[in-house]
Amino acid sequence: MRSALLAICGLLAAVPVAHAGEYTVYSCRADDGARNNSWRASSSSGHLAAYSDGCSSGGGGLVARAGVEPPGSFAPAFASATWRFDAPAGSTVSQVALSGRLYRAPGARWGVGLSDQSGNYLIGGMSGDAMAWESGGYAGLVAPASTTLYFGVLCADGSGCPTTSTGQSAWGYARARADLYGVRVRVSDAAGPSIGSVRGSLVGGSWVGGTASIGFDAGDPVGVARQSLSVSEVSRSDPKACDYTLPAPCPTSTGTDYGIDTRSIPDGAQAVSLAATDTAGNASTWSGTAYVDNNAPGPPSQPELQGRPASEWRAANGFTLNYDNPSRSGGAPLNSHDVQVCPTNASGTVDPAACTLENRPAAPGTDTVSLPHPGRFRVRIRVNDALYAGAWSPWSDVLRFDDAVPTTPSAVFPTSWVNAASASGGLFMSVSAAKAPVSGIRSFIVSGLPEGERTIEVASPGSALLPFRLLPEGPSSITVRAVSGSGLATDPAQAAAGVIRKDTVPPGLAVSGAPAAGATVAYDVTLTAIGSDQVSGMAPAPVDRPITDGAFVSFAAPGGAPTRFRGADGRLTPGDGARSFAVTATDLAGNESPATRVSYTQDTRVPTGGLLPAPIESPSSIRFSVSENCAGSAVVEISTAPGEWEELPTTLADGVASSRVPPAVWDSENPYTLRAAITDCAGNQAVLDRWAAGPLQGEPIGQLTPPRRTATSARAELGKPGRGARASSATRTVSGTVRTADGKPLAGARVLIETQPRATGQQWRTLAEETTSRTGHVSHAVTSTHSELIRIAVVRTDLIAPSFSNVLRTTVRAASSISARPARLRNGRRVTLSGRLRGGFVPNRFEVSLFGQAPGSRRWVPVRTPVPVSRSGSWRASYRFTRTRVRSRYRFRLRIPGRPDYPFSAGYSPVRTVTVLP
Repeated sequence: MRSALLAICGLLAAVPVAHAGEYTVYSCRADDGARNNSWRASSSSGHLAAYSDGCSSGGGGLVARAGVEPPGSFAPAFASATWRFDAPAGSTVSQVALSGRLYRAPGARWGVGLSDQSGNYLIGGMSGDAMAWESGGYAGLVAPASTTLYFGVLCADGSGCPTTSTGQSAWGYARARADLYGVRVRVSDAAGPSIGSVRGSLVGGSWVGGTASIGFDAGDPVGVARQSLSVSEVSRSDPKACDYTLPAPCPTSTGTDYGIDTRSIPDGAQAVSLAATDTAGNASTWSGTAYVDNNAPGPPSQPELQGRPASEWRAANGFTLNYDNPSRSGGAPLNSHDVQVCPTNASGTVDPAACTLENRPAAPGTDTVSLPHPGRFRVRIRVNDALYAGAWSPWSDVLRFDDAVPTTPSAVFPTSWVNAASASGGLFMSVSAAKAPVSGIRSFIVSGLPEGERTIEVASPGSALLPFRLLPEGPSSITVRAVSGSGLATDPAQAAAGVIRKDTVPPGLAVSGAPAAGATVAYDVTLTAIGSDQVSGMAPAPVDRPITDGAFVSFAAPGGAPTRFRGADGRLTPGDGARSFAVTATDLAGNESPATRVSYTQDTRVPTGGLLPAPIESPSSIRFSVSENCAGSAVVEISTAPGEWEELPTTLADGVASSRVPPAVWDSENPYTLRAAITDCAGNQAVLDRWAAGPLQGEPIGQLTPPRRTATSARAELGKPGRGARASSATRTVSGTVRTADGKPLAGARVLIETQPRATGQQWRTLAEETTSRTGHVSHAVTSTHSELIRIAVVRTDLIAPSFSNVLRTTVRAASSISARPARLRNGRRVTLSGRLRGGFVPNRFEVSLFGQAPGSRRWVPVRTPVPVSRSGSWRASYRFTRTRVRSRYRFRLRIPGRPDYPFSAGYSPVRTVTVLP
């Protein structure tokens, strides 16, 4: 018995691990549900039994045993009781792991254990020896290439095997017993499932989009565990419901159908893979191709016209357009295209209601289009595949077709000569919009020009201008034809025709009898003008027509109506005066010659005039009135003794000769007389010696006597400064009175307020000019910024003698700004004080003194002296503190001295305080 158990243990130790192509079938306690669906019980004799004693943890499992019968009972030879496991077709059992026990009583030969279809025992065996074995856990067994397993007991004794009781209750009193508590059978299968009945639109060989169907069937004796497919990046898996308590746990035959949303698959031919996996993990595949197209073709490029630009009109109907088909990253090939032709308005806007649509095979990238009628059209293309109509291309440029010939154009031929003034214009040619072809009029062909024909492009729709400058001088016979936008021209037999007469050359002009330009003459002048012209001529207008309807000569004075003479010549005698004429000749075409300028003065009269009364305010002035349009020169003469005349400086302006009685004559108060010698521009001379106005108008001038000047005196006073103001620099009022020598107030006298700084080398200057009041009083506010002298000066006139008032004095103290940096410092440091003198007038090499006051002292002592001052008034000084032991406040100020050359009295700056820390 011991040797049998050792043999079993050695066999168990040699079991290998599981490998691919296998699966495990679970029974009884090995199954979580304690089920047995794979082992079938059988017994060949009533003396032996095979039955289930319950697979749960408390049950006896699957039992095969000898019967317990009365003495003398025997099981026949080769009778058996077993549990049988059959591997599915084509598969084998490779391993078994079982939990159970085996028992055999000594004596008769029994086969007890697990054997294969050939009777080979995997565990246990045939013997008459006693055996008792129990696995405890699961024992692993190798079952190479087994197709059927038997677990149970077999009478191997040729004379039969006794079935009487052993008396041992632990083994159920049976002489042979095999109990199977739980078992795991490892099934090996090398063949994959079969795949068939592949079906559906996805693999039908046609292009599909949207949701497409696909399905297939699969079969395998061990069962199909999973069906799956993959298309591009899309995959589907269909696991089957499997029961691993069965020998073939999964369905042995199955079919699956799918609905695939092809929008998740790239367009194009895509590989399809179908797969089926059996229970043992063996897989079979099927490969095919799916043709996917979920995207309509994109738009082609904008159709481009071959040949002339699309902006040009064409007379031939046939427009070849090129375009690029859209790029395709997949999807069905292009197999057709649509051509849409639509009329447009002049701005290129499509009329969708009048479009035509034509489907054409393939997608060649070029099309020739015939337009339905003359006009403007746009074309667009779309390309299509087997499933979808594509997107429209952009509209082509406007295609223009017009085969209509223009009618006779309108040409407005001038009835009169074209002259220099109108030569900038031209012959207006046009075709009305109602008569123009749809392409409009792009140009006009003009014949009869010196170079033959010329094409004139339109300047505005339907019209153009033939410039007169292109025509020769004289008459020209002209024909005009219109050209449509498509290049078709009016038939020559229907051309417009006419004559244009052109003369742009001004006539010649000869003028005689004119004095030199700007000359003044004393004789009568007669001007003669004669014109000539070689093209239109100088023929006069008929007598019953206006002069300007023919040729004429003209004398035009500035600001006046011209004097005209019919025909080629004219004569004019203007008379006295300043004369200026622009003389011209105008030919029959209306061309005017360059003007001949005539400018002169004719004067046959001598100058007149006389002495004007002197103004009251200036009785020494002399003024002679001169009545002469052009007075060339004037000299005023004065005489203080009979027969002795002295020329005076004289000005002549605005018909008045002006001078002044010399001071020597006026101040001497001697009698005098006056006269004026006048020479006009023509050389006519006259001596004016009579009064021209006043009570003596027309009388001889006679003797004149200067009046005596009034003597004057002035007195000035300085008012007090306003309340609260500093007396040294406040605004004060300077007031005074001007009187005559006899003490009477002098009203209306001009006086000057004059000041002078109170410093050596200074001059008087005028501060203001005032006029005395009715009482002879005058006043003026004066603000003194420095010490100064003030006086009132009476201004000398023809009637008033000059004088000066007493001198007033103001005193202003010197002042300066002052600053200290730093204003707070420690002992041993230096403070810098600086500032600027106020009021200016700083003399050269001016010096000041800096004073300081110690804490607790009222005495000011000099700190720095002298301190130089710049010419701009700035100064600077510093002081170093060395003996301060406690916090102290020091005071500083600047003293400015008075000097004769400095217009200020002595003064001080403000006080500046400096805090010093120990």
